[in-house]
Amino acid sequence: MRPHAPYDINIFLSQNLHYPESARKMGIEGRVIVRFIVDENGNIRQPEMIRSPDSSLTNEAMRVMKLMPKWIPGKNGGKFVALAFTMPIIFKLD
Repeated sequence: MRPHAPYDINIFLSQNLHYPESARKMGIEGRVIVRFIVDENGNIRQPEMIRSPDSSLTNEAMRVMKLMPKWIPGKNGGKFVALAFTMPIIFKLD
């Protein structure tokens, strides 16, 4: 079983993600790809940016990753295990 959040990630992101003003002024949009480990206790560990259109978007995505509540960890052979997970965070101007 893969790790998953016991809450709606989109709602969490909409409530916690703040569009960086510098990116807004420059019209920068895009997808930040973040990889992280969900440990055997459901904690988010070692978030790292895989791809990003701008450093200000990267910084905001990483800030929000540190706020993310626990997930339900993955299972292997009936035991909870640490597994890597990759997630896109999309920044789009209105």
